[in-house]
Parts: sequence; structure tokens; C-alpha cells
Amino acid sequence: MVSMTRPIDNLGRVVIPMEIRKQLNWEPGTKVDICGTENGIQLTTHVDDSPISQVKKLKEMLCNVQPSSEISQLLDTLEEKIGGLYAKGEAGSKSNP
Repeated sequence: MVSMTRPIDNLGRVVIPMEIRKQLNWEPGTKVDICGTENGIQLTTHVDDSPISQVKKLKEMLCNVQPSSEISQLLDTLEEKIGGLYAKGEAGSKSNP
């Protein structure tokens, strides 16, 4: 891994060098988690563990192996239902099946 020194600007920003962004596959818009440590900070790629995100990832993985139309329909329906729950503010509610 590459190690470099960068200045902090007056707004507290630091530019992550292109070489490091390429190694981490960080493109503009990539979300990162920032954690303070004893020796400084740690940046890690943000992982969205929401149910809707997990369904989308599953769909992407299955697209690479040509899923049956029934599985594709099931995933589309699941994604719509989960998205509807989030839109209504009901996601995570224990009263929902």
C-alpha cells in the first residue's frame, strides 16, 4: 500500500491520493466510514447492510449467472416490497412479516 503525506485545508479536508483511490476502487461518490483511533483515523469503504441493498447485491450477483425468470421476478417483487416499507417508514418494524 502507498503511504503519502497530505495537508489538511482550512475546512478540515484531506485529498486522498489517486494511487490509493485506484487501489481501493474508490470513485467519486464512494461513501467511506471514518473512525478515530489512538494513532489517528481509519477510513474504510462504507458497507450498506440494509435489506434493500442486500437484495440489490443479490440481483447483481445472479445477473452474472443468468437466473431463471421466476427468480428474477421474485427478486424484483422482494425489492419493491422492501422499498415500499422504507417509503412508509415501516422497515425494521416487528409487526411486519
